[in-house]
Amino acid sequence: MSALEKKRRYPFPRIVWLAALMGLVTAAFLGMIELYTHSLNREKTVVMDPALFAESKLAGFRVESVVKQQISEPVKQARLLSNNALLYWLKDNRSADGTGLHFIDLTTGRPEVYQPNEPVQNAVASADGTKAVYTTYSASDAPQIVYYDIVQKKVIRSWQDWSLLIAMPDDRHSLELLGLDILLRDLNTGQTRTVASLNSSGMTIPKNDLSMVKWVASPDQSRIYVSLPSIDQPTQGVLLSIVPASGVVSKLAEGEVHDLSVLGGGSLLVSGQINGQEGLFKVDEQQGLRPVKQGSFQNIAATPNEDGVAYSMRTADGQYKLMAARMEGNRLVDETTVYSDPGYVRILQWKKDEPVLVCMAEGISGTDVYQFRFGSRKP
Repeated sequence: MSALEKKRRYPFPRIVWLAALMGLVTAAFLGMIELYTHSLNREKTVVMDPALFAESKLAGFRVESVVKQQISEPVKQARLLSNNALLYWLKDNRSADGTGLHFIDLTTGRPEVYQPNEPVQNAVASADGTKAVYTTYSASDAPQIVYYDIVQKKVIRSWQDWSLLIAMPDDRHSLELLGLDILLRDLNTGQTRTVASLNSSGMTIPKNDLSMVKWVASPDQSRIYVSLPSIDQPTQGVLLSIVPASGVVSKLAEGEVHDLSVLGGGSLLVSGQINGQEGLFKVDEQQGLRPVKQGSFQNIAATPNEDGVAYSMRTADGQYKLMAARMEGNRLVDETTVYSDPGYVRILQWKKDEPVLVCMAEGISGTDVYQFRFGSRKP
């Protein structure tokens, strides 16, 4: 048999190779289109697959729409402000430092950078969204605390200090942690006074990792809940209740806290590994710690007036699922899947006056910001 006859008789392998090559070229082309679309950093209204919303008929709520906005850079941390804006600062891929103080208008999707080249490490904002305080480093690597006017877009004043920002009770004061002391700083003068001392409580305070400290304030700002993780052993952290007006400090629990949020009635909902058990827990000073549900829960966001809660959880296959439910006593009811796989969630927060859940998650080539609008009411 001649070589020509063999080629005519067995054309199949060549066709297969040609088809495979065309498939690779097409996939690469589509991937480039996706990356280009992502890099445009524009607001998108996403039409979700109905299968993603496994709504319970008894839930009494549903997701009506989703808006997805994309930030091309990886975000380190973020705070949702009351003026429908998201305050965030970025990761520096070359180090653990953040870079810049950024805002994104959740209505228009327009991003703004107010302090473009500062290595922002941590930031807190006032409840009205008009002022912020952030930690950065000077040219000599000395830590600086900066008081910033968000409306006027200017620095009001700054000073060198090693304290950790915890919260802003109002637009003129900040709560800070310095060693084992909780300080209240007058932001107009820079002067501080000690409002509580952790060592006076008689408890063992771990050597904490300041970048992992979590806090939340009670709705009336009279009480601050702070989670102090241990650098060496994460499960040896403590969850504290602090009353700045009286200086009273109480230990609520020991363990590794992933997140915490205030429920209606003043109770706390906590995710993490507490007393050797991983899951969701309800905590208050009267009844102590009560388990709600076992599992690998991460971010949580409660609606203080309605005892509804949204949370991210890690499934057995390693993916994250965004859920919503209602608290009924010490258990979750009407659990609903909001989104099947948003990625690793950075923050989860409800808008103050709208039934909208804001979720910031790590995407393929940056950060995705989702706004889930619920129908009849929040969970």
